[in-house]
Amino acid sequence: MNTNLIQSNFKKVLEEIDTCCNLYKRDSNTVKLVVVTKSQSYEKIESVISAGAEFLGENYPEETIGKKTKIQNLSQKIQWHMIGHLQSRKTQMVIDNFHFLHSLDSVKLATRLNRQLKEQNQYFNILLQFNVGGEESKFGWNASKEESWDLLLDDVVQILSCDQLQVKGLMTMPPFTTQEKEARIAFKKLRELGDFLTKKIPDLQITEYSMGTSHDFRMAIAEGSTMIRVGEAIMGPRDT
Repeated sequence: MNTNLIQSNFKKVLEEIDTCCNLYKRDSNTVKLVVVTKSQSYEKIESVISAGAEFLGENYPEETIGKKTKIQNLSQKIQWHMIGHLQSRKTQMVIDNFHFLHSLDSVKLATRLNRQLKEQNQYFNILLQFNVGGEESKFGWNASKEESWDLLLDDVVQILSCDQLQVKGLMTMPPFTTQEKEARIAFKKLRELGDFLTKKIPDLQITEYSMGTSHDFRMAIAEGSTMIRVGEAIMGPRDT
């Protein structure tokens, strides 16, 4: 995919975000476009940065580190977001090379990150990942049944006690569907979970909801998403 097409796609998605925000009476400045660049070449990443992208989403820390060394126009404005499942042995890579973690999914992982961050006198922005569809193939706390949400409270409280972690909100990857109504139900569930958690845990302040990808971000915006993760609709097919 050439540079012009990537830049055109990026502009088109921004325009769709504006249209959706107008439709649902939201300020488009409250929705961040995280361009998913996993398995994309550094040349294509340079193109989308030139188009104005500021938030880049990656899944594999080693791959990200390699690409960062090659990108020519990497400014201080660029934020790298780890959006994939994080293995414990790669936490230091994420601390050193990313600005945001969307996929914190256990107290054990939080404790490890917190310990490493404390040693470096550093803070880190995170989102808590919840599995609203209850799929075994997805990571995150199982939040598919509203009657079981009380069981999530202890873990969230423990994570809030990790002083170096700055919990900004929630993330989900709902079951894939081509039906917009079904996607919207999943996004609504995450937002309702956020309302539940903040009511039960006054110290929890949610400012971010990471939900919505190339095929369903419009419904995510309708339900309050503040971070949408869009990959191939902008970048084209993955290179590897």
